[in-house]
Amino acid sequence: MVPFTLKEFITVFLFSLPFVVLTFWAIIDLSRTQTKAIYTKFFWLAFVILVPYIGGLCYLLFGRKVLKKKEA
Repeated sequence: MVPFTLKEFITVFLFSLPFVVLTFWAIIDLSRTQTKAIYTKFFWLAFVILVPYIGGLCYLLFGRKVLKKKEA
């Protein structure tokens, strides 16, 4: 009893791969960001981890600007 055929597995893998890459990219970017807004950074890290597919995308679109604005 196979839950997925090979074609279905490849399709799901290819559609989810960009979101997984964005999530890891967001976590790495958050770890490298030096800011005094530690609570904002913690919020974004928790959001990216708890909402993995959408969180990474939201951070890269909005969070980087928020952290840079708080630093200025």
